[in-house]
Amino acid sequence: MQHSFSDPLSRAYDKTRVARQFSKAAVSYSQHDYLQRLCGEQLLQRLPEHSEVLVDLGCGPASMTSALQSQCGYYLGLDIAAGMLQQAQSQCNAAFAGADMDLLPLQADSVDTVFSNLTLQWSNDLHATLSGVLKTLKPGGSMVFSTILAGSMTPLTRIFAEVDSHPHSNTFLSADVIRNVLTKLPEASWDLTELPLRVSYSSLRDMLRDLKGIGANYTARDPQGLFTRRRFALWEAATEKYREADGKLYLYWHIGLISLRKGVD
Repeated sequence: MQHSFSDPLSRAYDKTRVARQFSKAAVSYSQHDYLQRLCGEQLLQRLPEHSEVLVDLGCGPASMTSALQSQCGYYLGLDIAAGMLQQAQSQCNAAFAGADMDLLPLQADSVDTVFSNLTLQWSNDLHATLSGVLKTLKPGGSMVFSTILAGSMTPLTRIFAEVDSHPHSNTFLSADVIRNVLTKLPEASWDLTELPLRVSYSSLRDMLRDLKGIGANYTARDPQGLFTRRRFALWEAATEKYREADGKLYLYWHIGLISLRKGVD
């Protein structure tokens, strides 16, 4: 969300609600995380060859844990959602702990690498969050992360706008805003790559089920009364003109892949 670096009217995420929403999705997550896996594979290619201590920030149900363990001496998975941590502990033999990315419980200069896949878009202050991560990194340490950029979730956002004036999705930072955030980080080098992706669906219902299945149907606005049978029928009708030549519906995403390196004293 753009709080410090853009729209001053955008609302902060209620982290208690965020944790509750993702906890609900923990068991079903692996059935709907196609986008997360695509982005995670891209991030793995950006990791250092080996890290002594690696932190997986927003580890979810341990989707990337095994792959990350093979590239480090010690792995720690952090997540704000208790349900995700319970699922992770049932899947992998690794260390996991509850934490809010905006309030990291890590000592300064204690981590070699931070990995974070599609988590940073839930930060209420990206600059403060990244500054906190940098403090935990050892000199020369690095962070690789992916985040959702402005322009994502089309044509779903258009469909919602055609039917009513209520916001049904969150507002994501643009690549330019994130570059501005990165340039304000002291003594850090970085690289940002923009990656367009799309996921196919047979129906609007399947599309929304996927978003709910990964917990991404949370919004910073009060959703009460917005999802009704009548409104869903209107959304379905509005969706049909977005079917492409192959008969499928596509949800388009704009992803930022960022590598961040702490300077050496």
